[in-house]
Amino acid sequence: MFTILARLAAPLLVTGLLIVVPSVRADAALSAAPAVTPVAATKADDRAHDAGTITGEIASVNYQRETIVVNAAGRGKTEIYVPPSASIQGKDDAFFTMADLKPGQRVEVYASDNGGRLVAQIIKLL
Repeated sequence: MFTILARLAAPLLVTGLLIVVPSVRADAALSAAPAVTPVAATKADDRAHDAGTITGEIASVNYQRETIVVNAAGRGKTEIYVPPSASIQGKDDAFFTMADLKPGQRVEVYASDNGGRLVAQIIKLL
């Protein structure tokens, strides 16, 4: 259905124009809005936390699982997940990939704890 806007139509009739707009009921407009799916609140324990710096020698590298095991002083052998987004840095601002990590290398790993799993954010080759 169309409704003529009387207060706009009168001044515009002088120029020969008539504005017609579709009528929309407020309740129909609200029911046409897309449904919003609520997002579950994230528990504080589900979020990543700073796990500090882990310094030591790489004991092993598992390229398929994308993990390294670092023999760290005070922590012993510690498994760390190395995501593709991790920054692996060498001396003189050189950057490396997971394929460049080898057992026996000394590293400093800046990690986060994500649900009990250590995740490397930055790995510096020493």
